[in-house]
Amino acid sequence: MVSHLIQILIFALLLWLLSVAVNEEVFGIGIPVSFQQSLYVSFESYASLGSSNALPFGPLRIFIGVEGLSGLVVIGWTSAFTYWCMTQYWNDH
Repeated sequence: MVSHLIQILIFALLLWLLSVAVNEEVFGIGIPVSFQQSLYVSFESYASLGSSNALPFGPLRIFIGVEGLSGLVVIGWTSAFTYWCMTQYWNDH
């Protein structure tokens, strides 16, 4: 769980830094980009929920899509690894 939270924080930080570097209002018209908003979007994208009110615009849409894809892969890998560890435990006991 901690690993997933760290990855979400890294994606949120990169999203926030990229949005500041692009110097665009990527989350809506007239809304300044904040780290909290980037963190919220990152949580939703990583879990592939994608139902945010703060939708990214412009070039960062691809970044959010990549985050969603990598989140799916890592969550799936974690589930498969946990299942494998449990089967080893069940076989030993």
